[in-house]
Amino acid sequence: KQWYQRRVPITTGIPGIETTSCLDVSYSVKLNLAILFEANDMPDEAMDAYYDIIKNKAFPNAGKLRVNLGNLYFKQNRLAEAIKEYRRALDHISADYLLIRSKILMNIGSIFVKLEQYSEAVSSYEHIMKKCPNYRTAFNLLLCLHALVDTDKTKRSFQRLLETFPIGHGRQDIYAV
Repeated sequence: KQWYQRRVPITTGIPGIETTSCLDVSYSVKLNLAILFEANDMPDEAMDAYYDIIKNKAFPNAGKLRVNLGNLYFKQNRLAEAIKEYRRALDHISADYLLIRSKILMNIGSIFVKLEQYSEAVSSYEHIMKKCPNYRTAFNLLLCLHALVDTDKTKRSFQRLLETFPIGHGRQDIYAV
């Protein structure tokens, strides 16, 4: 941590190479340090390191690290901040990356379930089902609709679950006699 706070600049003496090499090295060092802080149960230091990377405009893809911040907030049970960071991360991830976006939306939906805000969770899960449907999301959507006591939507969701993911489809049927 003390080394990180000193931030000694690295210079190569070669014009043009200083900025790109230093940026790459700086990004790698800061990111690895944040990951190590996180792995060693030092969430505050990890958050500081992630925020330091994100605030530096020289790192164009650093906004994606907001997912890591959301995960840290979730582990600390700071759910409102986790949702905020996950949503900020969605702003930095293009629509082409459906799987990553759906995982972030799944995290948001899970937080809403934990907060017992089932209607918000339903909207997250429905968005995933439109873009990148999967069995886990369909099942979570079904449970949230059941918790909201919305019988018609629950029935439609269950039918869609069965139509989209029939038993025995793509795998050996373990329930066959």
